[in-house]
Amino acid sequence: MNDLLKTKLKLIPHKPGCYLWKDEFDQIIYIGKAKDLYNRTHSYFNGPKDNKTSKLVSNIKDLEYIVVNNVNEALILENNLIKTHRPKYNILLKDGSNYPYIMITNEQYPRLKYVRTYDKNKGIYFGPLADSTNKYQLFNLLNSIFPFNKCNHQPHQKCIYYDLHQCINQVQPQTYEKAIAEVKEIFKGNLDHILAILENKEQHAVAKLDFENAQKYAEQQKALTYIINSGLVQLDNNESFDVVGFYEKNNYLVIIIFNYVKGKLLNKSADTFAIYDHEINELITSFLMQYYSQNKISTKIIVSLDDDNLLALSQRFKTKFINAQTKFHKQILKLAFDNAILYFDSNIKSVINKQNELDEALNQLKQILKLSDLSMIECFDNSNINLSLPIAGMIVYQNGKLNNKLNRKYNLMTTKNASDYHFMIEVITRRYQRLVSQHQKLPNLIVVDGGKLQVNAALYALEQLQISIPLIGLKKDQKHKTNAIVLANGDEIILDRKSVLYKFLANMQNDVHNYAISFLRNKHTKSIFNSLLNDVQGLGKKRLNELLNYYDSINDLKSASDQELLQFLPKNVLVNLREKLNKI
Repeated sequence: MNDLLKTKLKLIPHKPGCYLWKDEFDQIIYIGKAKDLYNRTHSYFNGPKDNKTSKLVSNIKDLEYIVVNNVNEALILENNLIKTHRPKYNILLKDGSNYPYIMITNEQYPRLKYVRTYDKNKGIYFGPLADSTNKYQLFNLLNSIFPFNKCNHQPHQKCIYYDLHQCINQVQPQTYEKAIAEVKEIFKGNLDHILAILENKEQHAVAKLDFENAQKYAEQQKALTYIINSGLVQLDNNESFDVVGFYEKNNYLVIIIFNYVKGKLLNKSADTFAIYDHEINELITSFLMQYYSQNKISTKIIVSLDDDNLLALSQRFKTKFINAQTKFHKQILKLAFDNAILYFDSNIKSVINKQNELDEALNQLKQILKLSDLSMIECFDNSNINLSLPIAGMIVYQNGKLNNKLNRKYNLMTTKNASDYHFMIEVITRRYQRLVSQHQKLPNLIVVDGGKLQVNAALYALEQLQISIPLIGLKKDQKHKTNAIVLANGDEIILDRKSVLYKFLANMQNDVHNYAISFLRNKHTKSIFNSLLNDVQGLGKKRLNELLNYYDSINDLKSASDQELLQFLPKNVLVNLREKLNKI
């Protein structure tokens, strides 16, 4: 422990707050909260430690701390700080760890949607949905049974779904209210009413000799019963709650969450984490803060935590976080803990292997480049169509893992002397001019997709900005496969295709290429729409954007029926559009 750290530790007060451990590069490597900052921070340096905790402590060279009024404030602050800094040694939810829901929008004409983001202000959510449930089949089935709006806007007249009896145009609000109420009952497991309605429709169709629709209603009954009941575990209890179980062994922690709705197990989610701090209560609390900030929360959460953290979580989310109190709750909690053990035993080898491969790849890259820190890597790729519509994509790796929230897209402005060389100069200049002007931290390494040309362009941009950042290129072979690292001095290092470093860099190159090319395709489609259709009388920018959001190509637009297009356009504009499309 250095003298600076010793001095700071002595000055820490016996108050609640958050502490931020830093390494020799002033990077935040771990964030925690404490009821007593002094006692908690000093505990890291007292008593025996296992290998992973020792690894964390050996990297601690400095700290910051923030004092707050109570544990509840510390909990909220800790979660915000972790989301902002994503420290290396904290438990972090994977990007995109939101679970699927079926949602009814709160629009005037409600739509049924399948989503992976939860925002209670946008509608009514059902889920999260179990992986074992036929999620897409259920979504499509509900859409076929109930008359929710299938269009992306308020309809002007009957659409194609109306003729298929899957949509109602200017319906009374009560019609949607009844449909919403029926869907709610279905997700409670109460199928009697909707099955009776479908059976009645079936019999009515048979009486009219409408055997096609009779068969459809019969199949809907069968499918609905099967899908709702498959993957659901029924309890002899009608409660709705979540149960959190966990298991820690050999510096790895499994956390498992069961979601029960009206006595049925709707979903089981599990995550495995390497841990460097054995205050399990704090780790579980940190995880739950992240999880329930992104996902729907039940009215009751059963979890084995200390009273302080239970109270802090309850106050933060305005719901009950409780220890198992009844015999029934204890049985369910034991089931969650047993499942956590089983999940650990079946998945731990894969988790450890992946982490070891990542650590080894980063170590190999550090050795090649003679760098001691690669906690932040930014990777760039440019794309264009014959030097027109130039764009660039940047992806960010934090501690070796892609963080999609930090990715950026660039519409490039270079027109004079347009070339790959000048496009790379522009994007590097724009990116780091902004970071410098805003006094933000620079990455440990820049990676460009390309060879000497792209590397030299990036180096030139950095020189003009008078900043120095380690930089390499990734060169492909004639088969368009990742082949070599191109150093700043122009030397090339051929990669061993069997190495973990090759796998890491090839994935990075593919990720940035796919990110950039996807952006280019979207821009190209917009450009084609604009260039071909901008002179259609009555087709303004707003209507053109509506068509662009709904149709992926001109061919899709040409094949659309008049009934479908009349949802977007008045008849006179549709006539003008058809005349134009027939000439293309």
